[in-house]
Amino acid sequence: MGGPDIRDGLGARKGFFVCLTLLTLYRVLSLLQPHLVLFYDEAYYYHWALNPDWGYYSKPPVVAWVIAFFTFLFGDSAFAVKLGAPLLYAGTAVLVYEISEKTFGPRAACFSGWVFLTSILVGYNSLFITTDAPLLFFWAATLWAVVMSQQNPVSTRYWWLVGLFCGLGMLSKYTMAALPGSIFLYLLISDAGRRQLKTPGPWIAAILAGLIFSTNVIWNFQNEFVAFRHTSEISGVTSNWFNPGKLLEFLAAQFVVFGPIWTWLLIQAFRRERKTILASPGLILWFALIPLLLVISLQALLSHAFVNWAGPIYIAGSVLVGNSLAGRNDRLWIWAGAANLLVLSIFYHWPILADTAGLERDKSNDPYFRVLGWDQVAAQVEPILQKDPNLILTSDSRKLLAVIGFYAMPGEFRLARWGADEEDIRDYYDLRVNLRDFKSTPDQEFLWVGETQPEPQVLSAFESAIFVDQFEMPVYHNLSQHLYLYKMQGFIDYP
Repeated sequence: MGGPDIRDGLGARKGFFVCLTLLTLYRVLSLLQPHLVLFYDEAYYYHWALNPDWGYYSKPPVVAWVIAFFTFLFGDSAFAVKLGAPLLYAGTAVLVYEISEKTFGPRAACFSGWVFLTSILVGYNSLFITTDAPLLFFWAATLWAVVMSQQNPVSTRYWWLVGLFCGLGMLSKYTMAALPGSIFLYLLISDAGRRQLKTPGPWIAAILAGLIFSTNVIWNFQNEFVAFRHTSEISGVTSNWFNPGKLLEFLAAQFVVFGPIWTWLLIQAFRRERKTILASPGLILWFALIPLLLVISLQALLSHAFVNWAGPIYIAGSVLVGNSLAGRNDRLWIWAGAANLLVLSIFYHWPILADTAGLERDKSNDPYFRVLGWDQVAAQVEPILQKDPNLILTSDSRKLLAVIGFYAMPGEFRLARWGADEEDIRDYYDLRVNLRDFKSTPDQEFLWVGETQPEPQVLSAFESAIFVDQFEMPVYHNLSQHLYLYKMQGFIDYP
């Protein structure tokens, strides 16, 4: 952004897209680093992608569709699985720019896109494919379509897009449900919005979004509402229903994940506009931000809330902060963004930087410690599984089925899950390939993998169980990954 003059529209657009291209290219290339192996959930979602559907155990389907698309194009590699993340966040940044340009002008748009791209949350999540990547993209797309509908109040064209993007957002993550509620409140409170409620547009959007989301509702109905129940469980209020410490922890974390300076500027923007917010040109943005933040803050107070649950607020937040930066004549935007990028770069390359500096990495100082080594362990299991294409990988661990399954059998779904309680389905493997489904196949052989020796009750559940091998992969002086292998045949039943 240093070259083009961001005071004019063409210069602002050019400056933004130069930054977008360079940062996205950098993040894509960073995925090639050897320490960026798949996290357990990424490998788990990869197995979803092998079985296209309208829903999965804990989430709606779009993250699996994204992974399926990129692995179809680039093969079954960790790079291909992760690639959708930086590209979707880049697309979201373009939408943030467009929202800001239509609301506040090109100078503010340039800053808004910069704020979003350099936020800690976006930079961190660009290395990992999660449901947040498509959620934020379709949240921003929906918000953009609403902004465009306000500038074209007679046309219903953009309301069709609102419905399409909102429906796809609901198929990305259930958090998306907060946005149509916020949009409706905005239409109800604003003068222009109330006039639009008398036109077909908003109702077309609601019906279309509902029809798209109904595909997942039907899938849940067919699967005893397993995804809805899981969502309810992880967000449910505990017996200890008043947790001010958890609320403070959640709010403090938002300073970190958005970036301290960006958060401070957002608070300042609210303080300036709070008395005139109903007349603000960015009213729809405040409605896309404040209700979700209040709901999740209440969730944190009554139970708990994960930091990323508030991620969608930083779409509107980036636009509002960008507008604040457009009114300044200093270089705060450079220093704040650069500081965030420096922190992110240290995280991206920490193992390389630590090794170069002579720092001995271990569990206490390496953020990647939980995933390192498992790809090498899987490489030792791979010949056993490839030698016998009828052998099914089985375990009582979702983590091991995911990572060993991906690295030892890319492109295959030869898996079976030990899960004795039929009333307590804990993951996708438990739902789709539980060992109880193999009781009628006494000749079927399984390769059991576990981080510890299997319990006697596990061994007795098969006609035969033979120890095969034990692998140990040293990661640090105080960490090794262990794996025990048993070949089993003829699953009888759970004890």
